[in-house]
Amino acid sequence: MVVLVQSVSGSRLLAYADGVRAVYADVFGILPWSERPERADASLRRLGDDVDRPGLTAALGRDGDVVVSWATAWTTPSPFPTGR
Repeated sequence: MVVLVQSVSGSRLLAYADGVRAVYADVFGILPWSERPERADASLRRLGDDVDRPGLTAALGRDGDVVVSWATAWTTPSPFPTGR
């Protein structure tokens, strides 16, 4: 396996939605989390909203056209939000 990891925009990450969902289901569907498949669907829906958040940074790992990993992070605004 040769994995290419690249920084991607949120909209580009969503272009790989099926693979992103599959990775989530594979990782969190096993112990200790044992999440049901519906949680992977919900995560993908949240990600659809999150890609528009200011300060988004995303990375996508692929082996050819197959998504094998992904990550997202956001810049924390200053001052830190009190409602979180």
